[in-house]
Amino acid sequence: MPRHDSELISAVSQWVDKAEMDLRASRLVLDHDSSIVGVAAFHAQQAAEKYLKALLTWKQITFTKTHDIGLLLETLNRNGIALVEDLRKTIILSDFAVDSRYPGDIPELSNAEAEKIYQLALLVKHHIVPLLPPIITKA
Repeated sequence: MPRHDSELISAVSQWVDKAEMDLRASRLVLDHDSSIVGVAAFHAQQAAEKYLKALLTWKQITFTKTHDIGLLLETLNRNGIALVEDLRKTIILSDFAVDSRYPGDIPELSNAEAEKIYQLALLVKHHIVPLLPPIITKA
């Protein structure tokens, strides 16, 4: 974990910037190419994961290298950061981290299903961003 405030701010900012890029990529796919909505779901999962890792980094909580949303939420909870129960439903996003990139692992999504996955990523963003320092969260 970074020791100096500027290093910590920089690390958290990088997580948030990457999360924002994934969220935008997901939205672009949903809006412009319904033939690849699985890609939108993948980027939505990645955004949610990175927002959670931004908060873990900000709170200086060590976390393992994982794509498991449930594990990240549990790590926050174990360290005294109890997030709204609503975020429990975002655990389904983990299915789209790796498995969605390979044929046959997850059934193809409809546009409506992919939109729901995107909305779950937004839910994570809306719960996490207020917990981060304002200097980082300009979005």
